[in-house]
Amino acid sequence: MANTTWYGDGTATVAVGSRTVTGTDTGWLTEVAGLTPIKVGDKYGIHVGRPIVIEQIISDTELLLADDWPGPAQTDAPYKVELTSPTIAAVEAMRRLLASLSNGNLDSLSEITVGTDDIPIGIGPGVFGTINKFTLKDGVQFDVAVPNMAGRAAYNGAAAGFRVLVADIGDGRSALYIKNSATSGDWSVPYYITGPVGPAGVNQRGNYSAGTAYAIRDIVQYGGSTWIAKVATTGNAPPTLPTTENTQWLLFARSGTAGVVDRGAYSAGAAYATNDIALDNGSTWIAIQPTTGNAPPVLPVESNAYWRLLARKGTDGTGTGDVTGAASAVDGQFAVANGTTGKSIKFLTPAQASQALGGWEPIGLINMAGLTTAVITNLSAFSRLRCTSSFSVPSGTYLTIQVSTDNGVTFLSAVSDYEFTLDDAIYNGSTTTSSVSSAQFPGIFVGDITCAGTTEIFNFNKARPALSIGQFVSRSPTSRVNRTIGTTTAASVARNALRIQSSVAAATYGELFFEGVRG
Repeated sequence: MANTTWYGDGTATVAVGSRTVTGTDTGWLTEVAGLTPIKVGDKYGIHVGRPIVIEQIISDTELLLADDWPGPAQTDAPYKVELTSPTIAAVEAMRRLLASLSNGNLDSLSEITVGTDDIPIGIGPGVFGTINKFTLKDGVQFDVAVPNMAGRAAYNGAAAGFRVLVADIGDGRSALYIKNSATSGDWSVPYYITGPVGPAGVNQRGNYSAGTAYAIRDIVQYGGSTWIAKVATTGNAPPTLPTTENTQWLLFARSGTAGVVDRGAYSAGAAYATNDIALDNGSTWIAIQPTTGNAPPVLPVESNAYWRLLARKGTDGTGTGDVTGAASAVDGQFAVANGTTGKSIKFLTPAQASQALGGWEPIGLINMAGLTTAVITNLSAFSRLRCTSSFSVPSGTYLTIQVSTDNGVTFLSAVSDYEFTLDDAIYNGSTTTSSVSSAQFPGIFVGDITCAGTTEIFNFNKARPALSIGQFVSRSPTSRVNRTIGTTTAASVARNALRIQSSVAAATYGELFFEGVRG
């Protein structure tokens, strides 16, 4: 846009007497290479010879003029914005820059002499000086550092201004010395870097021992209190409270009030001290003086010469409180009696609870998506089975349940193994017809196409024919069928496994949920 003198992308709408211009497809604030196409100060209206300064660009599609638009009015019409010349913009920016620098800062900076490692620094309004960067970085400046005053003597003949930092001038303090002149030993007064050495602190020595030598400010524990040594001493113990000082020791921290001591159940032969507590007849008592063989009183009396009631026994409950349970349980399990004592419980899983209640017990959910067959074994405990299904198979494919008498090694799959009678209600999109038929099938028919329903099998684990009844609804692109079907499995051998079998192709989707009743 270096050579562009006006901008007119999109269209603009403005009313006579209004300062607001509304754009369509304008992008007035959309940056290109970091710059917006127009800016405050550009002039709108050169397309009709009436340029007005732009006061504010509110958004990509709205701007505010500095003056009312004199006309003509326009609606979604072409427009032109005159772009301010870069030369004019540069001159204005330079004017503002020079105005900001007219406070004397540039003049002062131009007059200072800057040496190696010097940094300009303001020393007053509009006045600059310099400071060496090492002064800022290092703080105290010195030519050499020595450990003590003897080390300083090696520089007695140094020139004026030579600086020596002494780590310990003799009293533990550090100080800086400066040569006043080239005369040997002509040093300034010490300029202290550190303060005087503080007093020695205390020394914790643990419990007092008569055979230990203690120094001044040693601290010991004695009689429950803390004491500090006033002098060096051996074999002289601190005093006993309430005395707080003797020749060798001063009380540093007094012991707290003695607490209670739990002595367990009261015993007539035990010696009790003041503040001992004991349990007697279900209540807790505190000794108010040393005693042996003097029992606490019997409630409702709450004190005697030796004991005072601390915590009264609660009211006895009515239960025996001797029921026990398992060491742990899983959230959601059921608690039931464990044995015949009435004092023990155990926990059952939801499946075990269903079995104990004797109703329908969950066996499992089979997801048939992508499968043509699925097997469930170990069903010999169930006399009744129920399958709740919802699935879809390709056209020409159906699902059946085939049973096994050898726990899944083989399955009854011949047409002659299953005989059925069905009753269909068929809706073809306009009319409903009925169809009743009987035949044989290689399994208990569960459904075809897109289907949902329930199938129950009776006498499953009995050595007699198994009977089943199924009710389901299926639909195809052209019809819907409500079907009731009864099936007889003639074999008089107890069954213990089953197989869900597709006649041709794998199921597109489908879930078959199995439940059973034991017996």
